[in-house]
Amino acid sequence: MSRGTNRDVFEHHVSADYAHYYRQIAERIERWCAAEHLQSVFVVGLSEIAKAIWKELPEALQEKAIPVDKDLGWVSRAELQQRLEPIVVGHKRERDVALVDDLLGDSRGVVVGIDDTLVQLQKGTIRNVVVVKGLDANLRRCSECLWADRTSDPLCPACGRERYAVTLRQLLPELARRYNISLEVVSGEAARRLQQAGGIGGWFREFERKEYGQRQTFA
Repeated sequence: MSRGTNRDVFEHHVSADYAHYYRQIAERIERWCAAEHLQSVFVVGLSEIAKAIWKELPEALQEKAIPVDKDLGWVSRAELQQRLEPIVVGHKRERDVALVDDLLGDSRGVVVGIDDTLVQLQKGTIRNVVVVKGLDANLRRCSECLWADRTSDPLCPACGRERYAVTLRQLLPELARRYNISLEVVSGEAARRLQQAGGIGGWFREFERKEYGQRQTFA
């Protein structure tokens, strides 16, 4: 073979090796996101590498993945976290605002406010909940049927059994686990906007909700 042909064959093998490497990383990211239920993932590396890995991800995961053009493979884990923190915080802030704006701007398929949201949560009709960081409320919960609300009646209106005191912050994680609900906590500007609508809201299961990890800008 001529020198030019040899070079072409070599470059083809190198390209194939890189493509295989990108697919492997994308598959690991996919498994990791599925196992940890991640809302966002940052693909960090040189621009062409981060983009190539991002393109190998499934379309649904691409919406949650943010390529970051930074060569940080040589830094320690502590320094890596320090350098990425502003990017992560900025992304979270933008994502939270977009999330709340979509919730409050939807004319159907959503519920807002503590009382209405709590009712739907206990019925299992909600699949995604967004709540202001630190939001709490005093509730009373039935010792038999476990229904909870903000009324002060010591007896359950449904079954007549005695009720005990519980807080919203105690109950939310339990309901999220029981009904497999995605629970997202917002702060900053997003929290300010949601607080005006009662501090909490969610999407009903029969309606689709957008994902807010689509920002594909490079830092």
